[in-house]
Amino acid sequence: MLSEIKLHFTFEVVAYDCAGYGDNRSRNFTDGAEAVKYAESLPANFNAHVVKRITMDPIIQVIWRQAD
Repeated sequence: MLSEIKLHFTFEVVAYDCAGYGDNRSRNFTDGAEAVKYAESLPANFNAHVVKRITMDPIIQVIWRQAD
């Protein structure tokens, strides 16, 4: 029987100002609402956007093994 698949969610705010000194204000969050709130607080020149990243634990299970 396969074990339950475990998914992980992170929210990445990508915010980079290419003008001037190249100020990078990107950050990672575990809460989507918090990520959006942070992105909205940044000035428009950062062109901020929020990306939801979904990953899962690797699944490796032996389903058959030849007897010794």
